[in-house]
Amino acid sequence: MIKYLIYTSIHLCALFLLPNLSAMAQSYPSKPIKIIVPAAAGQAVDVGARAFARALEPILKQPVVIENRPGAGGDIGVTAVGKSPADGYTLLFGSSSIFAGNSWLYPRNFDIEEMFAPVSLLFESPAFLLKRPSIGRNIKETMAAFQAQGKSQPSIGTSATVNMVAFGMLLEHMPSDGLLRVSYGSNQKAFIELMNGDLELLFDVVTSSGPLVRDGRLQAIGVSSSTRLSAFPTVPTFKEQGLEIPVSAWTVLSLPKATPPDIVMTLNVAANKALQSPEFKAVISEESGQGIIGGSPQDAYERIRRDNAAWGRVIQKYKLKP
Repeated sequence: MIKYLIYTSIHLCALFLLPNLSAMAQSYPSKPIKIIVPAAAGQAVDVGARAFARALEPILKQPVVIENRPGAGGDIGVTAVGKSPADGYTLLFGSSSIFAGNSWLYPRNFDIEEMFAPVSLLFESPAFLLKRPSIGRNIKETMAAFQAQGKSQPSIGTSATVNMVAFGMLLEHMPSDGLLRVSYGSNQKAFIELMNGDLELLFDVVTSSGPLVRDGRLQAIGVSSSTRLSAFPTVPTFKEQGLEIPVSAWTVLSLPKATPPDIVMTLNVAANKALQSPEFKAVISEESGQGIIGGSPQDAYERIRRDNAAWGRVIQKYKLKP
């Protein structure tokens, strides 16, 4: 009799709970939404997040507030969202470094794939391989020029996880001692040293390095996109040059794992609409070195899993460190 009462009570609770969850999803959103950006205000990902929030507001008919929570490689913002209520009102504006690279580089007491439910991929920027304007239109010609100058081990700079992974993938196509990696905490310092001749090569995403290429201060000899960029049509892809370096710095909108699926899908539809809005495209475009991705939650999940495995393999193989 006691077992029957317990069993009946559980089912009665479920019957009451399911309509409440459904009603919550149907009325969502009914108050302002907060998007946490694990980066400082003014950085490229923050600029993109604010443009996205502005495009999202008229679709959801609620204010969308950006809160910057930088620090610990982004993990301060990550844990803040992971510990928030799974009600759809606190979202993470995450990056490829956070979801695909940092778990291989920094000690973590959580599994990021188990902590979050992806909503949608947002936008991405491929990586350039850069040098000072001089002899060499591509990687083969540039490396031959270095050899002719007696530079058997040219220096190459990286300043973020995606650029470090691009360097590792480049090593797979040449002797492991063919390049001397220099790690930078800031790409601004790396740009200065490259332009001054203190550095031979540099990997950097198009978003930040594109303006320097456009005005002729730096030259790009390869890009990691699958096809040439319309804004930089003379820059050959790595694939054209026989190199497999399929990396880009991408962003993804995510929620705490236990968020009801109806809310995830409501946000997915809204996010994809926001990505196609004229206001958002005015900020995020090929001209700025970025491409819109979008897609389903499953698309985002598969990209996270694929890049996490690929980046982790390269990081471990070459024992890469920030």
